[in-house]
Amino acid sequence: MSAYWVWLSRLKGVGPVNQKRLLDTFKSPRRIYRATEAELRAIPGLRPSIIKAVIAGQCTKLLEQAEAVAEQAAGKGIRLLPFTDPLYPAAAKAVPAAPVILYYRGQLAVNLPGVAIVGSRRCTEYGKMVAAEAATFLANRGIPLISGMAKGIDGYGQTACLRAGGYTLAFLAYGLDQCYPREHASLMERIVAEGATLSAYPPGVPPKKEFFPARNNLITAWSHTVLIVEAGKESGALLTAKYALTNGRQVLAVPNSIYCPESIGTNRLISQGITPYLSPEQLLAEEPTAIAATQNKPKPLQATPNFCLTHNWSVQQENIMRLLYIVPRQMEELALELKTDLTTLLEDLWTLELDGFIRLQGSRVMLTEAGLKTGLSPLSNECKKADHS
Repeated sequence: MSAYWVWLSRLKGVGPVNQKRLLDTFKSPRRIYRATEAELRAIPGLRPSIIKAVIAGQCTKLLEQAEAVAEQAAGKGIRLLPFTDPLYPAAAKAVPAAPVILYYRGQLAVNLPGVAIVGSRRCTEYGKMVAAEAATFLANRGIPLISGMAKGIDGYGQTACLRAGGYTLAFLAYGLDQCYPREHASLMERIVAEGATLSAYPPGVPPKKEFFPARNNLITAWSHTVLIVEAGKESGALLTAKYALTNGRQVLAVPNSIYCPESIGTNRLISQGITPYLSPEQLLAEEPTAIAATQNKPKPLQATPNFCLTHNWSVQQENIMRLLYIVPRQMEELALELKTDLTTLLEDLWTLELDGFIRLQGSRVMLTEAGLKTGLSPLSNECKKADHS
């Protein structure tokens, strides 16, 4: 089955968005491989060029090549994470450019996302200190740290996280049988031992400049908050911030001297309205619950609060509050979990927002402080009686 996922991910002329459209219809890559032209034409809005690309890709040679890639990955201890795997976070799936498969080494945690710490390769002592402090703070609270294992801020943050006994993921822009920069080989193995490395690229693919933007987008997809520690005028971290905002993630930028070249980008972000990072506690603001259970451990059951019905919420509004209590979500995720359409969902979201229980940030939905207090407060005696009646 792995070979079919590899085959789908490598279909020329068919990007992640259309690959997922095909999966919605046929449910498995094997079924897509065997789909007839008539079945493909029956999919509303599927362009002729996509249909042509799928038909052209349905050949034995391409499937055999995919099988070879899957076998090569397995032989090097690299596993595949298909889009339908429960370990693929729902928040990451909601990002349109999310790949249908990822390659990984190590142990994946259940119910990510975590917090991303990124920044310039050329960084100051101040930047190193901020990155290390934030990484240690996350490690001590069991919150995953997401980064790119690059020189500078990325590397210092992930090293500090591991030293504090934390869990970290590194998204890479090349095959997982390689290491870039080479001097991070030992860091890479420590991340594999204590967390995981992930990539959209199969083994044997070398790092290329054009691969790094997609890697940066993946970092934000798997994070609920992105901390930009330092960024020069043309830093790639600024692109990461842009992706994070597009994906509805919270972005924090570390302020620094206006005379510091490594902080031109972060200071500019703050001037454009990005929240300045002033203390590690801000990393908790958008994520009340963090889960660090690994793949080999059973997923812990999360308690859902008993909501008092005196708020006069509809059943759907109460379900929205229950889901948001566990973790902030994208609107598309809520609609999928509640099995409703976006128009109906928006009406309930606007009502809850006007009442002060939730906050809408782009397509991202989260509880306000008032919403959290509502969920956590004990039931009144009147409600308890109603529960037992």
